[in-house]
Amino acid sequence: MRGSGFAEAMPRRLYRMRPDRYLEATAASMAALGVANGAIGVATVALYVDGTVGEFALLAAASIVWYLADAALTARALMRAGAPVRAWLR
Repeated sequence: MRGSGFAEAMPRRLYRMRPDRYLEATAASMAALGVANGAIGVATVALYVDGTVGEFALLAAASIVWYLADAALTARALMRAGAPVRAWLR
């Protein structure tokens, strides 16, 4: 069996330390991984598309804002739907 990846390791470590904060850790890791995904995407585009640093900075900012908005909406739904799980973990 392979070890867990970075996306699973962050919430898993927090679960071991504070099980009552597991869902919050999952939501935070979604935001962090979304920002990393956006940055990697912009770096990949920069390899193949001609553009100025300013254009890529604007693309990176828009991508990060998009991923953070997505993570915020998903975290809100996770907290609402996960209320029974949070009560069980406490």
